[in-house]
Amino acid sequence: MRILFLTILFATLLCVHPCWAASAWANLSFVQNPPAIEQLVDSGNAFWNNAVQVFGMCEFNHGLAPARNAETRIFATREALYLQVCAEQAAGVVPLSQEMKRDGKVYFDDCIEVALALPDAPSGEYFQFSLNAANTVYDAYRTDPNWNGSWESRTFVEDGRWGAVFRIPFAVLGLTEAPEVLHCNVARTRLAPVAEQSVLVRSSPALFFGDLANALELRLGEGKPSGRFEMKETEEG
Repeated sequence: MRILFLTILFATLLCVHPCWAASAWANLSFVQNPPAIEQLVDSGNAFWNNAVQVFGMCEFNHGLAPARNAETRIFATREALYLQVCAEQAAGVVPLSQEMKRDGKVYFDDCIEVALALPDAPSGEYFQFSLNAANTVYDAYRTDPNWNGSWESRTFVEDGRWGAVFRIPFAVLGLTEAPEVLHCNVARTRLAPVAEQSVLVRSSPALFFGDLANALELRLGEGKPSGRFEMKETEEG
């Protein structure tokens, strides 16, 4: 087994290799006056230069590099957390979006999911925000879909990729101000041409979001955007 250290500074890309993450963190400085979420759908929007950018995920079952990868960008204001996830798709393949009902089973479609947990939350106590390519929303707290938060999202579909933008106010997490730390993970389900599930940090062998304390630690208000993944490579992932 060998330990691999990778560092991101400012908006440099961090490539995530087939691995278990021993620890992962990202500093997010607070930015001001972000554009409307509709403008942030464009990954070329200069405002994303304020974000920490992570390229790559781990295939969930074995921890290998997925056949189709994804890029995640994250920044924060004092009011909300912003994420953009751009997922690679085979040319000519349209992501499946059958579910159109809020809190329906979007996780049976091609979907992108974000989980957030407060630093002292016990395992399994997290907020989940999920979207299919039609921007159908599934959200939950402690896996209870009856919880509905007030947050914003947009999706886009292009040849060769699709993606989602999330704006999640800290008030949705029950907070009156931006926290110093949040635990975060991102997951992607791809159905065609071959089914595949992948996660930003493979912190649990059984559940996407089973151990958020060992996923990505977001440190808010901590200087310029930067971060590091400390990763353990294993034969079996």
